[in-house]
Amino acid sequence: MYLLVIFKARALHVWVVLFNSFARRVKMPFIVVYANWIIILLSAKSYVIGETLSIPVCCIEAVLDVQAQALHVLKCHEGHFVQLTENEYTSLFSPHPMKIKSMQWGGSPVVMVPITLFTDDTSGNKSKQWNKFDSWNFRLEGLSKKENGNLQNIHFICASNKVPVLDMAVPLVQEFTALENEGIIAYDAFLQRNVIVVAPILNIICDNPRGAEVCSHLGATTSKYCRICMADVTTGLHSIGCLRNKPDTLCQIARIQSARTQKEMKQLQKEFGVRAKPNPLLELFIDLHRCTPVEVLHTLLLGPYKYLFRDLMGRLTTV
Repeated sequence: MYLLVIFKARALHVWVVLFNSFARRVKMPFIVVYANWIIILLSAKSYVIGETLSIPVCCIEAVLDVQAQALHVLKCHEGHFVQLTENEYTSLFSPHPMKIKSMQWGGSPVVMVPITLFTDDTSGNKSKQWNKFDSWNFRLEGLSKKENGNLQNIHFICASNKVPVLDMAVPLVQEFTALENEGIIAYDAFLQRNVIVVAPILNIICDNPRGAEVCSHLGATTSKYCRICMADVTTGLHSIGCLRNKPDTLCQIARIQSARTQKEMKQLQKEFGVRAKPNPLLELFIDLHRCTPVEVLHTLLLGPYKYLFRDLMGRLTTV
């Protein structure tokens, strides 16, 4: 998409000093300076028109740092430049919430610490009766792959053999939402000052059965068997269905819960492949359908490989 921003600057020499160092960068937004007018066009390439000077820039936020006044903001829609909506304009030119929070704490740096959640059911039985423990763990994604797999870098959160995994997630969602939205103040020993730690969740690692539960999906046995798309038996082998997303899932759950009869509820669940049980994980910022990676163990080794091997061995006869 092309985005056209027209400014009237107060000091043109500031622009040249700020953006001259980015002149050799490619595939970046660029600006056109003419007299005391500055035009920014987000595109994949820059060019010079007449007597204008074309200088690449990094982001529009850098433009606001020189206190230029935005006069017009246009976007390219279907080949024509049109005005931004009020929400688009606000999100484009409003200061980042973390920048405001940083200024409230005397300009404390904001440190991003992305994390990955892990959940699974672990068998803890000592008898023939299956006595599973649902558990939640997390790890820091800023570490290297080698360090990330070390036991000391996998942090235990909670486990229970009586509380379902989604019920355990209720207080976790509250804490992680606050941690991603507000952050916490911590002391950095290297910087020797307080910093604001923000920990967004990148994804949730789990097997396919748990992934279906996390995404409010009915599982692989339903007609809409995929938790990532709307594929069913009519979908081709090398095709995918319409991708699922969180807003659609929330609407589908609302429709199922508003069903007047039990028969209508079951019909809607079969149609969407979604269960109507409340899911606190849908309150997270991530889209669970795209942030629960498919794992190989249940998809291949304990899936078609297992049943093909079982079928092959079942057909063998003794000589």
